Amino acid sequence: MRQELGRGAAFAIGGAAAFACMSALIKLAGSDLPNPVIVFFRNLFALVALLPWLAATGRSRPSMRTARPGMHLLRTATGLGAMTCNLAANFAA
Repeated sequence: MRQELGRGAAFAIGGAAAFACMSALIKLAGSDLPNPVIVFFRNLFALVALLPWLAATGRSRPSMRTARPGMHLLRTATGLGAMTCNLAANFAA
């Protein structure tokens, strides 16, 4: 139990550090690149980070199946729109 708590804390700290680095890099790139390019590369790097997990679990994993693909696409579009609007609001000054 104790080892699992330490592992969870390490993942939380690592995730916070990754988000802080991502935010700093987005602020640096925001003055030179348009918002859609930043959104594209942010999602591209997220996909690259997930590829090993997707390759290891395969397509047969039940949690990767959806009974509502239309709702999944709507969620994706909403997330992309929110990310674009967030960047536009941050760099609108």
